[in-house]
Amino acid sequence: MDVGMQVAAAIRSYDGLAPRRIGVDAAGDLADAATPDRLAYALGWIAANAIVGAYYWDTALDALPVYHPEQGWDRFLLTRRVSCAYCADEPADSCGIVMLAGDGAPLLTGANGTVRLAVGALLRTDPTGGRAALLEQIMPPALAPGDHASCPHERAALYPLLYAAITELIVAHPGVVAAREVYIDDQQVAGAYHPLYLHGAGRATGPSYDWFAIAWMGRTIFLRIHGERVIYESEAGVWRSEATHFAPGDRTTMTRALRTWLRLND
Repeated sequence: MDVGMQVAAAIRSYDGLAPRRIGVDAAGDLADAATPDRLAYALGWIAANAIVGAYYWDTALDALPVYHPEQGWDRFLLTRRVSCAYCADEPADSCGIVMLAGDGAPLLTGANGTVRLAVGALLRTDPTGGRAALLEQIMPPALAPGDHASCPHERAALYPLLYAAITELIVAHPGVVAAREVYIDDQQVAGAYHPLYLHGAGRATGPSYDWFAIAWMGRTIFLRIHGERVIYESEAGVWRSEATHFAPGDRTTMTRALRTWLRLND
């Protein structure tokens, strides 16, 4: 999908949907998460996808969806802290925030909360122009010189493609949500260990930014941002870890695989 098709799909799928609120409509789990402004959530993914596609490889700029404990999915942090070793000490919001509430949401704001652009209003009236205006407002600093070979923005070559594929699922399917910060617990919860603790993270614990967690209708899959591994529940309580082999640029195959693992075709 180009940006016009994404916006059309988001409006068709989300316009008029009632908010999902924490404690009333959503339990707070990823697979049952709150989206206080559902159309802004979908448009926010479109905006974030444009940013990642334009800037991730050259400047390491990422757009991390944030789940607020009292609001739900309400913003994206535009940051390089988790994508480049040389930017680990930058403020998390040093490149701005995409807020998912307010008139014309999503809104591009500065770190101080000042609204710089009503992205949602622009995308609804002129998707191509809105995307261009958004990218013009963001000026990621040049990366520090040095060896970036071990940085995610170099190693995760498929990351922008994965981001685009997930965006296409979200704009077309209300209820699909995705996280980039995944907390890996080393203790059993409800009698089971976290799937990433068992299968995917080398027994690493705590917050991890190496995976997407994508959920829909009580199902969650974990897809490594490098694009080479997926962990999914093949049947109740049985998790499988598989290598993946996505070709660069083949978003169609990637989107089809995500739909299969999430059982969106059922």
